[in-house]
Amino acid sequence: MNIERRLFLIATAISAFGLAGLNSMAEAQNESPVKLGLLMPFSGFGSISAVNHASGVRAAVAEINQAGGIAGRQVQVIEADDQSDPTQTVTQAQRLISDARVDAILGPILSQQGMAIGPILTKAGIPNFSTNGTTQLTPKFAPYHFSFQPSSRAQGIAMIDYISTALGAKSAAILADTGAQARDAVIEMKKYLQEKGIALTGEQEFQPKTADFTPQLLSLQRGNPDAVLLFAPSSEDVGNILKARMDLGWTAPVAGGSTVGIATASAVQIAGEAGFDGVTGTSFKAWTYCATDSAKTDTPAFMEFVEKLRKQEGKRFDDIDPSAAAAGYVSVYLYKAAVEGAGSTAGPDVAAWITKNVGSWPNLYGPLTANDETHHLIGSNLLAQVAEPYNVREGDGFQRRADCH
Repeated sequence: MNIERRLFLIATAISAFGLAGLNSMAEAQNESPVKLGLLMPFSGFGSISAVNHASGVRAAVAEINQAGGIAGRQVQVIEADDQSDPTQTVTQAQRLISDARVDAILGPILSQQGMAIGPILTKAGIPNFSTNGTTQLTPKFAPYHFSFQPSSRAQGIAMIDYISTALGAKSAAILADTGAQARDAVIEMKKYLQEKGIALTGEQEFQPKTADFTPQLLSLQRGNPDAVLLFAPSSEDVGNILKARMDLGWTAPVAGGSTVGIATASAVQIAGEAGFDGVTGTSFKAWTYCATDSAKTDTPAFMEFVEKLRKQEGKRFDDIDPSAAAAGYVSVYLYKAAVEGAGSTAGPDVAAWITKNVGSWPNLYGPLTANDETHHLIGSNLLAQVAEPYNVREGDGFQRRADCH
């Protein structure tokens, strides 16, 4: 079966899951498009994240529109540049709601931005799909928000389980940025380190876009930890950290969060592949392999998604990280399933449908979770640490697991 046919069948299966509410959608709505606001840093710091996310969104929207749209309505994407600035994020979110009159918002990328617009979207009843990892974005604070970024707690657990089990670490240091997600992560990691009996030898924080990480690394190096736990807001920051580590000749293993494991292009440009020696990052287990696995796969869904992006992006594909683009792709399909399943575009109805049904909804990641405690859809059970995260296997785009051989 060819790739195009397989992709069509996957999309059909995902869409069919929400068809129950189609007949209850108002006939008049079919005449106007479903408007999705894409709130991303299209310029400046973090723009690589917007490039990846937008690629996945475009792929999903093209497929959905070709197949008849959402509940019979075509989908229109309206972009808004938040410049990775919480103030701009608020301004652009208000513009999308008041002027563009969007039905849902995809984004933003950073947790502090998500916290800034949470109350605005709640008041407006707008469904929101982001990649925010802070545990402060609870269903109580932002009831219509769902994240495809593993929570700071989920990432911290995966990182510490790795250094404990695979590395046998008895001590660790923490290097994290000052953003909302990272500060949550530090709190959660300290708790979990204590539970695992791993000593904390040092802790340093930094502002995003820091140029020189030598002082922080020297301070942590003095504690002689068995491993370093790294949370950073962007691939650019990861690259600068790994370059400084390499320049110091420090070889302590580094276990990083998702910005180390996913969308590594900028980090590799800054630190080179050598900068990733002894470094692992958090990625999605469903898209990883062990070195002893067969090099062939039975054309899994993720491989087909990669081929879809390759065809769509052409020469630009080399600048796209499919594992990062997947969040945009799956977000659009989840919104479609929820609207059609609930028979409504309203935030409360969409959120109720997702909370009830997402656990059995077919998608690229695996079983998702949403309940009264969390709307972070990806738990630690779906995560793995990957080695050489920049190096994906030819043919399926999978990354090599660091905890198996």
